[in-house]
Amino acid sequence: MKIGIYSDVHSNAEALDAVLGAMDKEHVERTFCLGDLVGYGPDPNLCVERVMRNADEILAGNHDHAAIGRLSTIGFNEAAARAVEWTMTVLSKNSAEFLNRLPLVIRFDAIMAVHATPDDPGEWHYIMRHSDIEHNLELQQSPICFFG
Repeated sequence: MKIGIYSDVHSNAEALDAVLGAMDKEHVERTFCLGDLVGYGPDPNLCVERVMRNADEILAGNHDHAAIGRLSTIGFNEAAARAVEWTMTVLSKNSAEFLNRLPLVIRFDAIMAVHATPDDPGEWHYIMRHSDIEHNLELQQSPICFFG
């Protein structure tokens, strides 16, 4: 089975369309979106709708949670925090409800997928050191893990 995996759309409809078009040309049979549908770009609602219609598996990302008030922007850089604040003002009720329902972990056959880390997906940690890699590999519950 050919699987297409993408992440960090960040409200960029043009880039999302390019990715979806490329996956269509490759005859991808199943698609995973690993989170951060919104943030930075000008089209949060459009991107949420397109991902909703085109992805088989969709995860929540930290920008998604921030845009619906489930995560503080403390720790975000200034541009990211401002993008979240703006997104909150334009995000439709349907988009917000959809983002709120997204899981933090997906398991499909031999695949585990997270936006952040297998360790604690809702804490949004970055893997920065070799010890982080080792720790997260030990916690992986499948032979393959994708993360945004």
